[in-house]
Amino acid sequence: MAVGPPSSAEGSGAVAGGRTHVTASGESADPSSEMLEATMTAAASFEAFDACNPPGGRALTAQEKQALDQYVEEGRWPERRAEAVDRISSLIREGRTSLVMTDLRLTRLPDLVTTLRLNTLDVSGNQLHELAVPAKCSFFYVSGNKLSSMPVLPEDTRMVFASDNPIREFRGPLPSTLHHVQAANNALDTIPPLPPSVTYFNIAGNTGRLAQADVDARMRGTRGAAVA
Repeated sequence: MAVGPPSSAEGSGAVAGGRTHVTASGESADPSSEMLEATMTAAASFEAFDACNPPGGRALTAQEKQALDQYVEEGRWPERRAEAVDRISSLIREGRTSLVMTDLRLTRLPDLVTTLRLNTLDVSGNQLHELAVPAKCSFFYVSGNKLSSMPVLPEDTRMVFASDNPIREFRGPLPSTLHHVQAANNALDTIPPLPPSVTYFNIAGNTGRLAQADVDARMRGTRGAAVA
């Protein structure tokens, strides 16, 4: 389960250049403190979710086993695809909802991931060029990959941690449940319209055309329109 302090990639992205930024309320905020607070909130959410949703596992189907076996066979060193498959198989058998596959040097995820209904997906520190999006997921940890874009996220997505990628765009629309995005050290040129739920969107260290001030202004405008 992806709980506890942020990973090293997240921590470095949160405070890039020692910058602060303006939240949707218009107040100056320290990204590092907000990052810690957000992670603690996420951890509490994971625990509450698991407590209310006891495991209900099942056996893998023959088709699922075949697909995962093929995924392993198609892998190349130094990918640790067999370990990734073990974690996915255990998650399905045990009925868990938090899939953690960090630092396995994966270049892609199994297609089976798109059928999973998760609370948390943590694939930080891999070599992913694209992201297989689960059918359901509230918390995404995808920092330290090679993503050039963030795909359309499930409607129930609440938090995204995507620092230290060459991401140029977030594909929209963004879900109405989204409230926290950590996307420092990317190459963002554009993002879709922000829903009123978004209260934190950090792009410190961005090398693309999009500026933090533009994002902050959008948040203030969106929140103001929602109140009006």
